[in-house]
Amino acid sequence: MERNVDYSGRPRYEDFILNLDGTDLRFLLSRTCPAADTSAAGQEAVELLMSQDSAHTALSFCDPDVLDVAHLVHILEDSASLDTLTEVAYWASDADVMAHDTPKGVDRKRRRVGKQQLEHVLRRGQRQGLVWEEPAGVWHVPPHISEVFPAEPSLSFRVADLVANMPADVLSRRMERMGLEPDNAPGEGTPRALNASDLTVRNVQARQVELIAGFLCDPVKVRALVMTAPVDIRNELRWMATDEKYLPSYMWSELRADAVRWAEERLLLTVLEEPAMPTFEQESEARNESTVVARLVGAVALALKGDMWSIRKPHPTESFPATLESKELTEASVAAVAFASAFMDAAGSGDGRLKDPLHMYEESSLLWIQDFAASIGASAFAAPWIVEMLVNAGLIHADSGHPTPRALQYWYNADASTRWAYLAAGFLVGRGPWHGEFPWVTMGVDDLSHATLAYGYPYAAREVVSLAAQLEEDQKFYGCCVEGHMAWNVDNLCARNGADGEAMVGWLLEQAGILGILYHGHASWQAMAIMYALHDIWLTDQHVGAQRMAELIAEYAAGQVPTAEAVQIARLFKDAAPNERLAATLDGVASNQVALALDFIGDRETCAETSRWIISEESLRRACLAVDGDVDVLFSQLGPLVNSSMKLVIYAELVRITKTEKLQEMYEREAVASTPSLDDVPENAASETDTGERASHGAQTDGSERTADSGRADSSGRSEDSDDSEGLEGPEQLSLF
Repeated sequence: MERNVDYSGRPRYEDFILNLDGTDLRFLLSRTCPAADTSAAGQEAVELLMSQDSAHTALSFCDPDVLDVAHLVHILEDSASLDTLTEVAYWASDADVMAHDTPKGVDRKRRRVGKQQLEHVLRRGQRQGLVWEEPAGVWHVPPHISEVFPAEPSLSFRVADLVANMPADVLSRRMERMGLEPDNAPGEGTPRALNASDLTVRNVQARQVELIAGFLCDPVKVRALVMTAPVDIRNELRWMATDEKYLPSYMWSELRADAVRWAEERLLLTVLEEPAMPTFEQESEARNESTVVARLVGAVALALKGDMWSIRKPHPTESFPATLESKELTEASVAAVAFASAFMDAAGSGDGRLKDPLHMYEESSLLWIQDFAASIGASAFAAPWIVEMLVNAGLIHADSGHPTPRALQYWYNADASTRWAYLAAGFLVGRGPWHGEFPWVTMGVDDLSHATLAYGYPYAAREVVSLAAQLEEDQKFYGCCVEGHMAWNVDNLCARNGADGEAMVGWLLEQAGILGILYHGHASWQAMAIMYALHDIWLTDQHVGAQRMAELIAEYAAGQVPTAEAVQIARLFKDAAPNERLAATLDGVASNQVALALDFIGDRETCAETSRWIISEESLRRACLAVDGDVDVLFSQLGPLVNSSMKLVIYAELVRITKTEKLQEMYEREAVASTPSLDDVPENAASETDTGERASHGAQTDGSERTADSGRADSSGRSEDSDDSEGLEGPEQLSLF
């Protein structure tokens, strides 16, 4: 195994690709070029794997510890031996990763990385396309990765920058003092000087970079050189490497100025002009004169930092006794399916409860969805997430809000467990690259970054399921374990593509909680059903669509989400509005027929693990109007609800409403006529003699009394006949018309 690196004769990454066997090459192509043909080989594979898109993908999906170790190699001029890396590699401490407290406290010490541990990380990095080994023990960063490697400001100053910012004669003199001279010419005992007659200026600088890098990229040599400095200068240089501030020269103390001069003579740093950072304290003449800063070479700063620069490690995941019962996760799944069913019924009915068209990625549509959820007693917070899953599963058109042919074929005749499987599939597949902007993505990211995030989302959702599947039903993870695990898998993806990692993790965990997959750190049958259904596909890195994914999940989730067929109808006596008479309640997800029947005669009040409909006078009147007052037709519409007891309850309420309305109609028809006024008597009426008037008046009085008696008798007879003809003998007699 090599100890030293020959910076003048680096191997080529193209040769490494051409020498890969078929299996390793296909894996590398699938990892860094997911949109390309994995059967590519030869020069075609070289072009794909060394493209900028490949570098972007590799840096987006690599593990955090792999990225940190590859960063070490990159700082050491893109080539480093395993022995050299062990001199500068430190693990992050338990305190850095917020490990759980123990009786002994949390370990805050950063410890060196063992050689075997480091080699294991490098092997993973080779499979992920960030580094490769050649010869044994020497690791390199490919040039297409090095060009776009995320820069660490305090470690980004390279040897080539040192050579470019130092006068050639000064550089040659200092190299000679350091013993960094070109190789002896063959057959000669004296060194051969570099000059323009032998090589071009570019080749001279390249050779100087190789010689200086061979010295500065060895941490042991750098530390030994610094140890030769006086103690105060030695400590100042270490502070400069740790402080990571580039102070302008007018702010240097005498000690820092001495340390800069000492280190510059030994090629550890250089001074150069940079735009000065304005401060309130600086004077006008200093502002005009001083833009000079000192920059340590990245390899030197890394050697002097010691354990101040560490390799990330994941937050430890530990299980603890559960605080929720598994039935609470099932209730969460029931609530999600109940609202999804209600939304799909409303979307398919076109009854005006939803905006038409309902564009799923517009803010106004989001408000409509939340208002609809609130109107039926569902969670307005969870509603947009559930609709998002329906869209992702291909059941709702994103632009119109109408059910798709897939929904008409599979959703409306599916049971509750199958519907939950469709929601889970929608959660796992994500939106896809061109279906709306992600709320956690910075505005203005390029198409490549957006497509990369859309490609990475299903992998992040898969991590939620795999984490939940590790739990027993009587165990749970703390929030720090869940968030730490997810951050480990999405941090690089989000940092590289202009997204907010915490927001993405929150987005994933909210949906997982709504479905009951990972609910407040607890897991149950939901995660296991998905893992049993999809683990073979995930292990072989196959791609399946939402429809096939839902079918596979439904096989293992069968019977887990209860479908409610039994409905309890009861009278309301307390805390009810005057016209609200009955309540229909069921536990579980209402079947399609039951939901349609209850929606026909009532109004949904709650939509969760338990659903409730209020059957009021208004809703019954609306139902009767829909069937033209025919109660037989009404009961046929209520098919699954009609049994003897329910029929009697609804029938009695219809009778009460009908009698009340008929009485009201009778009062209106038989209202007493108003008494005539004396002013209406004609003025030209003939005058009668007193005797004639009295006689006539007596005769008229006797006649009117007889007429009134016979009229009352006729009226009584007609009333009896009317009661017989309009009596309520059965449901066929009930009609609001």
